[in-house]
Amino acid sequence: AVLESATCAAAPESVEVANVEIGGTSIVLPDGGSDVASLRSLSHGGRDLLCVIPSTRWDVEQAAGDLASSPPEVRSRVRHGGFLRNAELFEHGFFSISAAEASAMDPQQRLVLEVAYEALHGAGARKASLLGDDTGVFLGIERPDWGILMMLGPASARQSVYAATGDTTSVAGGRLSFVLGLQGPCLSIDTACSSALAAMNTGALSIRAGECRSA
Repeated sequence: AVLESATCAAAPESVEVANVEIGGTSIVLPDGGSDVASLRSLSHGGRDLLCVIPSTRWDVEQAAGDLASSPPEVRSRVRHGGFLRNAELFEHGFFSISAAEASAMDPQQRLVLEVAYEALHGAGARKASLLGDDTGVFLGIERPDWGILMMLGPASARQSVYAATGDTTSVAGGRLSFVLGLQGPCLSIDTACSSALAAMNTGALSIRAGECRSA
């Protein structure tokens, strides 16, 4: 996942289109890489980041067994995937979120908070300076699998008062704006595989339109 903070360069009022530059980045990769150099190395080297599914995620043999009547090529697909390390870890107190709410949140939402704040931090922003700032949030996100898992899980998880906001993609972008006190535009964008690109483009357009100074 890559989330970027874009800032608008100062320009005379006579200039109709302002320059937009990357102000900060944060990267999380399945092999544990967390910087642009790692991403570049993986891309240029053509490395395969898939692995056998960790037992901490789900029982691979049971999943394959549930597909016993399916063709072998289908059954084999449940054995491998790309997984982020320590995705279950989350410092909820830093974002003023209770443990009960954090347990009902889609891991995607937790990652959004961590990675987006790290990108903003890399751009020189701090929590105190972001409060009330007009920074916009444009989030590319799709596939709310968490809601499906909750439906299959214990009743206590489905009955949580935080269940509705915990598995809704439309809430994810707003959660970031809320916990940091951001006052700029806020959108969760789902255009399938192009979601991230669509979100970055929309953020750049918003900066150029003067709706926010950074995104």
